[in-house]
Amino acid sequence: MMPAGTDRAYTNFDRMAERYGVDRTTSAKWSREEEFPDLLFTEGQGGLHVYDAEDVDDWVRDHHFGSWFRSRQDKDHPLALPKGGPRDLLSLRQIGELEGQALNRPPTPIATLRTYLSPSKRVLPPADRTPGDGLQPAVSEPMWFRETAYTYICRPRRTRRTTPAEARRPSGKKPAPKQRADGALLDLDLPGGADTDLLTLQEIGELDGKARGRGKATTVGTLKNYLSQKLLAKADRTPGDGLEP
Repeated sequence: MMPAGTDRAYTNFDRMAERYGVDRTTSAKWSREEEFPDLLFTEGQGGLHVYDAEDVDDWVRDHHFGSWFRSRQDKDHPLALPKGGPRDLLSLRQIGELEGQALNRPPTPIATLRTYLSPSKRVLPPADRTPGDGLQPAVSEPMWFRETAYTYICRPRRTRRTTPAEARRPSGKKPAPKQRADGALLDLDLPGGADTDLLTLQEIGELDGKARGRGKATTVGTLKNYLSQKLLAKADRTPGDGLEP
């Protein structure tokens, strides 16, 4: 039974399903995934499973970013961005830092943001202020209004639905963290292909380097470092896993 006189927010599988736009079966399956918050108590004749709502929200953000992001789309500053005046001026570096903070990942590199300014992408609008534009205060580099930057950061992002192959993944196999794939990566010019195509670390590095306009591949050593820091999801397939091919 929920304790009386507490402001702690609670949730259950039905509430999770409604909040994150999934069905109840999916929200129940989440509870069997790695690092899901501990069950607080059961309630009612049917043994309703009750969890801490804030802990669950943090977990969904880390493990099913697409669902978490969609649940925030209709809120002001849905990604917990700091408040400020709409005409505050922000540099590319500051925008990258805010986006990283909002999406729970490293800052978006300035070089990446510059590619978003290109006519072929137009993901990030042109700067609101530029050096020598005759406005006050004078700026020494391109700057964006806070409202422009926040519109960019809070833009709708494409999310990848679970594929049949992923649905058949063994229960002990942890899915790729959505925050690493559904945000900035899907804004890059990546080649088409099936969601279940298999890529080696070397191939991932070549695609990453090309998509980000670096002129060279991201090294396997760097990607292994990302694995150790949990910035890159664990491999979906490993030798001897018993799966085909």
